[in-house]
Amino acid sequence: MPNASLLCLKSSKSHPGLSLHKFPTNPLLRSSWLKACGFLDSDYGPKRKLCSRHFEEDCFNGNIKRYLKPKSIPTLHLKCRKKLTYNIPNIL
Repeated sequence: MPNASLLCLKSSKSHPGLSLHKFPTNPLLRSSWLKACGFLDSDYGPKRKLCSRHFEEDCFNGNIKRYLKPKSIPTLHLKCRKKLTYNIPNIL
C-alpha cells in the first residue's frame, strides 16, 4: 500500500479527512520519527508516509490542506516494538 500510513495502514482514500505526510528529508528528523514510531532507520523507504492521526493538532498549519510544521514529531497512536527476550539455558 504505497498511499497508506506506515503505522496503521490507513489511507486517505478509505478515511476521508485523513492526510498523509512524507517522512522528513533531514536524516536527524527522519530518524526521530522512526524512533518515535518504534521503527529502525532501516525500516525507512522514500515512499513511506504517516497519517495525520499520529500527530497532535498543534503540529499542523492550514485548515483546508493540512501541512505539518517543520519540526513536528509523531506522538499519537504509536505502536511499540516488542522487546525480544532470549531464554539462555544455564550451562553450568
